[in-house]
Amino acid sequence: MKSCFWAGKTLTLALLSVSLAACGNGLPFGGQKADGATLQSSVSDPQVRAFYQARQWKSAWDKKNTKTLLAIIAQAPSNGLKPDLFLKQPLPRDANEREAMLTNAAVRYASALARGYADPNKISAVYTIPRPNPDIAGGLANALAKGDLEDWYASLPPQTDEYRALSEEHLRYLRQAANVRLEPIPAGKPVKPGHRDPRIKAIASALSAKSLRSCARGGGEAAAVRLEH
Repeated sequence: MKSCFWAGKTLTLALLSVSLAACGNGLPFGGQKADGATLQSSVSDPQVRAFYQARQWKSAWDKKNTKTLLAIIAQAPSNGLKPDLFLKQPLPRDANEREAMLTNAAVRYASALARGYADPNKISAVYTIPRPNPDIAGGLANALAKGDLEDWYASLPPQTDEYRALSEEHLRYLRQAANVRLEPIPAGKPVKPGHRDPRIKAIASALSAKSLRSCARGGGEAAAVRLEH
């Protein structure tokens, strides 16, 4: 009986040691690193391949880098974008899937900041201003190596006072939309054209509030077309 007790205690300690070791390895979910060979065979996007080639196919997203990237993408509304355009959560538990998803999100978000989310040539045939074409893959690899992801991403959007003012105003608009309260409209007979009704003010207020919320939900991408000068 005593030997079973000590055997069980030993097994518990062993499992606890494995768990602690996994939690301390700096990887999300306490998982394993992504496999370079698997990445090399599964990655097709040219920019993502260029990024991993610059890193000699070493995985990039440990716990610290993942946390930093998630925080950066969460700030997408300040650039007229939505975080889930680039990364949907929860993240996969499989190391290779998670690694590929994070890298795709990192590259696409950086490209959207530097070049605009939408291609203006596909929106209007008269658009003739050339889009910037920075080395996103090399810049991301370099930023990770130096540990300055936040500064690098902050350098990608236009650095003009006009852009900053537009960003601040867009965030103010989103806050205003989030705080809108829809007042209930009293029940009654249908309002006929040309007739007066005490509920008209409440109806107008509700329509205005719904319009504000709708624009806040769906209008962000329109601001993502980058106009350079």
